[in-house]
Formats: sequence, C-alpha cells, structure tokens
Amino acid sequence: MNVFVSYPFLGKRYEFVVDEEKSVGDFIDETTEVICEKERIAPPEDFGALICADRRTKRILARHQSLLAAEVKEGDELEIV
Repeated sequence: MNVFVSYPFLGKRYEFVVDEEKSVGDFIDETTEVICEKERIAPPEDFGALICADRRTKRILARHQSLLAAEVKEGDELEIV
C-alpha cells in the first residue's frame, strides 16, 4: 500500500510503498534510514525515540503493532517526529 510520510523537522513529505504486515517500529526505522540517506543527513542516535502519528485519526501508533493492526490505510498521511 502507498502512504505519505511527513518529517516536520525537514519540512518535507515523501511517498512510500509499505508492507501492511510490517511493524510500526520497523516502518519508522526503515523509512527514517532511507530519508537520512537520501537527504544526506546523520540518522538519529536513538531510533526508539521517534514516534509515528496518523494525521487522519490524530493517533500515535504503537511501535509493536503492524501497520494493518494500527488501521493505516492506503493513501494515509503519517508523520514521524
């Protein structure tokens, strides 16, 4: 499924194709690594401190849940901070 991911500290939005069975924690870590590499910035020291929020429902997603269990839908806007 396709989702949009915003990183407010960069002021940018990206589109990702994701596996809905992936955990939210893995999604955060992997997308952040890709973005840091693409933007040529240092990755955060503690990936565990990052959170993901669903802009549609205004909920913080639990890192241990799958994206499917967190009710992330096609085209959703997620924000990582």
